[in-house]
Amino acid sequence: MTMHNHRITIVIPTSGRTSLQSVKEGIAAQTLAPDEVCVIEDRDRRGPGWARNRGIEQARGDIIALLDDDTVPPPEWLASMVAALDETGADGAGGSFIETDPLLNAIRTTRPLPRERVLDGAGLVGNTGNLVLRSTVLEAMRRRDGHVFVESWGRYGSEDWELIMRITGAGFRLVYVPTHVRHLRRVTVTGYMRHQFNRGVGVALLHRAIRRHGLATSPQESIIWDPERSRAARVLGAVKAKVLGPCNASAFQQRRHYVIHWVAEKFQGAGYVWGVLRYGR
Repeated sequence: MTMHNHRITIVIPTSGRTSLQSVKEGIAAQTLAPDEVCVIEDRDRRGPGWARNRGIEQARGDIIALLDDDTVPPPEWLASMVAALDETGADGAGGSFIETDPLLNAIRTTRPLPRERVLDGAGLVGNTGNLVLRSTVLEAMRRRDGHVFVESWGRYGSEDWELIMRITGAGFRLVYVPTHVRHLRRVTVTGYMRHQFNRGVGVALLHRAIRRHGLATSPQESIIWDPERSRAARVLGAVKAKVLGPCNASAFQQRRHYVIHWVAEKFQGAGYVWGVLRYGR
């Protein structure tokens, strides 16, 4: 076991999913055991941002590891993340997901990821289903901005990427680690369309936050807020990507998955437009 001088807290928000038990079993099997686990139940559906903030307030660790109640870590997860922080001096570390749902897996595998650990400059790190941060970073964000996670975005999500935007904008460094958690989420076509619409609203909220904080601190590469493009080029690019595209049918083994993905991008685009109209630019 790797020696370290950290106190590690895992924070998990939950809405009551039965998959939480599998997450707990994954934590119990870690080669590097955490010092405490804070499970925050969101009985009133105030959103994962609210639950994570409560967990962070309770945490006594100098390293805060974040999971969802449907993301099961492999045994080496915590050890690999802590080692990445110690060996690179980075302020946060994260990886991606192994999807158990066929549709989600088909979509995720169209996006190639690095096979080796790398300092992140392209939005690889940020999803709170697989993220580890130093508590000093979270405290710095709380002191500066008055909060860690935005709580008002609720079901629309993107509050994790808003936090990453502020973290990287403040000069903190993140490292991508190719240690992926198993995502137990299962979707229906209708449910996925609803999720993508809400995701589009979340992207609109994130875009508004990026404009407020400055484009140089954007957490991910995106046509919508690419500072190298003019406004007209960004609009045309977004129309091509969301209205005409995506045009990557060859990346899918099943045509059905591509068609669902293609239609879902229209729902996400509609959600973005609704978000802009509802919450403003």
